[in-house]
Amino acid sequence: MPARVHLGRLLALDGVQVVACADPDTDAARALAADVPEGTAAAFRRPPRAAAAVGAPTHWRSFTPHWPHYRPAMDALQAGCHVFVREAAVDQRPGAVDIAGLARGRDRKVGVGHQYRLRPSLGGARRRLARGDDRHGSG
Repeated sequence: MPARVHLGRLLALDGVQVVACADPDTDAARALAADVPEGTAAAFRRPPRAAAAVGAPTHWRSFTPHWPHYRPAMDALQAGCHVFVREAAVDQRPGAVDIAGLARGRDRKVGVGHQYRLRPSLGGARRRLARGDDRHGSG
């Protein structure tokens, strides 16, 4: 489960406190929250309830596939959170424009992480970097 991997990475960072986990499958949210040390994370079915219940955290991260990001991202921005999604936020440009516009209006940031580590062009770039070659070209 990507969320479990990302949760481990978040918990390893200094100054990061995970206060809530949300998933449409409440059992999955509870299982993920149970991985937070000392039982400090609450579990919720919907991100807006999580944000409201824990006093509006400053950041919200989504580890779901790209298609369900729109509503939770908008809800998190309305709750005052900065937002990070692990893939493109939405399939349609209007949704991305909505998210960016709300973030701008609320002075919040939205980050998008992409899983491009397996792209052939990046493999070539890694090989060039490893051998100290800073020229452009095939790998």
